[in-house]
Amino acid sequence: MMSLIDVEDCAGLIAHAVRNSVPGRCYNLFVPGACITQLEFAQRLAEYTQTRIRKLSVPEIRSGFGQAVAEAFTFSNVGATKHPEFLSGYSFKYPAIDAMIRNNLPAELNRRA
Repeated sequence: MMSLIDVEDCAGLIAHAVRNSVPGRCYNLFVPGACITQLEFAQRLAEYTQTRIRKLSVPEIRSGFGQAVAEAFTFSNVGATKHPEFLSGYSFKYPAIDAMIRNNLPAELNRRA
């Protein structure tokens, strides 16, 4: 699982946390509910760009791209925080995966009607 956040919301949450949160705490920056598996993410990108995906085994990833990439592709993380109050009052510009994809995908690659 991956917890995604658009760069604009990441910057916005940093500014929001600076203005509205208790200093000295650690805050995880994430969009509540914006979790997706790598396969689902790849499938959505393929849908938007009208391309196909090809699944690779972990050994194929390791041999083709190295250990760090293999670990990144097999790591799972769902965003959460011990301080949920820091999210209150912040309005996410891109609260859903599809909105994030549309915002970051160049128009010429977006084939989805």
